[in-house]
Amino acid sequence: MRILRSHGLAVVFLLCFPVAVSAQPTAAQLTQAREVFRSGIALETASDWRGALTKFREVAAVKSSPQVRFHIAVCQEKLGKWTEALGTYQVARNEAETAGAKEVVAAAEKHQHNLAAVIPRLTIVRGEGAKAAVISLDGVSLGETSVNVELRVDPGPHTVEAYDVSKSRVFSEIVTLAANEATSVTVKVADAAPAIKPALVAVPATEKTTSAPLAQSSRTPGYVLLGVGAAAAVSTGVFWALRGGTISDLDAQCVNNRCPAETQRTADRGRLYSGIALGSALVAVGALGSGLYLTLSSGNRTTAERQSVLRVRPAGLGAIMEKTF
Repeated sequence: MRILRSHGLAVVFLLCFPVAVSAQPTAAQLTQAREVFRSGIALETASDWRGALTKFREVAAVKSSPQVRFHIAVCQEKLGKWTEALGTYQVARNEAETAGAKEVVAAAEKHQHNLAAVIPRLTIVRGEGAKAAVISLDGVSLGETSVNVELRVDPGPHTVEAYDVSKSRVFSEIVTLAANEATSVTVKVADAAPAIKPALVAVPATEKTTSAPLAQSSRTPGYVLLGVGAAAAVSTGVFWALRGGTISDLDAQCVNNRCPAETQRTADRGRLYSGIALGSALVAVGALGSGLYLTLSSGNRTTAERQSVLRVRPAGLGAIMEKTF
């Protein structure tokens, strides 16, 4: 039996579970879930959106349904999580169409349409000097498909930042948007530091005939590469785990390979994590292999006493040291 009644922006349905999940709940769990759902409806009626959202998510953990999804979306909308609410309304519509729940389809479609009409829009534009910068919105890196296009965002303050290749922050701006407001932020990066002036330094040095000290010094590059390789390996594991998290997020929001538009940022983030993980893995393999070779091959190196000259010459933003004997 399904009962329909009006409640502000919400449409309240008596709990029913037409959509099956992999683990079938017991009769006792279903009974308990119905009681929790009724508690959520009571909290929703009292405008306790946060408490109601907790109850509805507890119900969904036992057994979800288009009705439960719809009420979760209503609570998200009331709490100002508009981008999440749009996605959840879409999931509720998809599940309701599959289950033949016409009332939920109509209600979710109406709420989704009304919310989309007033949700704030933010466009982030690459400005002067920002062509290669990594841009983030509220701490989440944006892919190229999310730059120079209009994005739907929640009402309130948002932080736009940009980072250079060394991961140093080169731009930061906070913009606050209200309902039905659209604005843009242009990311501009100041000119890079001036190049190092040409310089040549000659340093005479005398190296005595030794065996152990020279061998120890010649191993230093190998040790450095081994350290770099170990750090890259750890980075690979971290970003691979983050990639798995984004895949889980997409699985939760996509139904029958149909994903709402709001999942684009999650997909972009997943692609970024995959690229970083692959790059870190390549660096780890190269650095560990080279470091091991240098460490093992430098152990028996000896040299006679000789004169040497150390030269330093600029190269881009750095310098190259050359030693001749």
